[in-house]
Amino acid sequence: MRGSFLTFLVIAALVAVGVLGQLGQLERETPRYEPRRPLPETPRRPRPEAPRPDAARPDGMRPLPAPSPGDPTVDIAVPAEARSATGTAFSLDGRGLWMTARHVADGCSRIFILTGPRIGYLARSVYIHRTADVAILRTDRGAPHIAFSRETPRFNQTAYHYGYPKGEPGAVISTLIGRATMRARGRYNTSEPVLVWAEKARVPEGDEHLGGISGGPVFDTTGHVIGTTVAGSVRRGRVFTSDMSSIRAALQRASVTPADEASATVPRPTPGNWVEIGAELRRRLTVAKVVCLVDQPQGWRPRTF
Repeated sequence: MRGSFLTFLVIAALVAVGVLGQLGQLERETPRYEPRRPLPETPRRPRPEAPRPDAARPDGMRPLPAPSPGDPTVDIAVPAEARSATGTAFSLDGRGLWMTARHVADGCSRIFILTGPRIGYLARSVYIHRTADVAILRTDRGAPHIAFSRETPRFNQTAYHYGYPKGEPGAVISTLIGRATMRARGRYNTSEPVLVWAEKARVPEGDEHLGGISGGPVFDTTGHVIGTTVAGSVRRGRVFTSDMSSIRAALQRASVTPADEASATVPRPTPGNWVEIGAELRRRLTVAKVVCLVDQPQGWRPRTF
């Protein structure tokens, strides 16, 4: 009896140890709940804002807005009959392409790019822009050419106008102040966007009209052409230049392409050298005097490209 009781105690003890071991193992294998730590947030890079069309450039100059119907209007009277006169042209390549103003070339019987006293290159053909004061000439010979700017005009930027005001060498420094719509009325009627500049200085000095500088190139401070001089107001001290949109349209419609910029003349005028720059441009015929001769019936029209 005693042996049976001892045997029972031993069996009971083994069973207890086994149960406790299983409970301990169950406790070890049951994962404990731990709150998940949030992953660190990856900082987001701010998206770059698209520059506004009227945002100031690094140089502090605000780009000029595009032409608008609300721009002020400038009226120009075109004589009823074409008359012999002089103007200015500039070279587009070294092979005989030139640009000038429409009112310089329109209605001419013969047009010459002067290379000396009473001698010059005869224009074999002429392209006249129908709605802007721009014309393109073609001669048999050319001169070192310019490069056009690809930059948007900026308020208060400086420009240098070169040509032959009143038939004599001259130049003007100006500052860009805005836009206008120029309407020509008379022998022909056109309407075009123009840039408005405030005159700062000129050589030779004076306060007379700038007639004769029309068609001449307008350089920015990098030495690239940003327009052509087409009109002026002596009383208000204003100079008006063609917009690059008119120049590009004339080149496209005439099916001509200026020479490569890599071979172009880039004068880089400054307030210290602008007079000498003008003399060099004229010496090389990059900027040349145009002579328009009218000796044919007024019904004559220049040949187009």
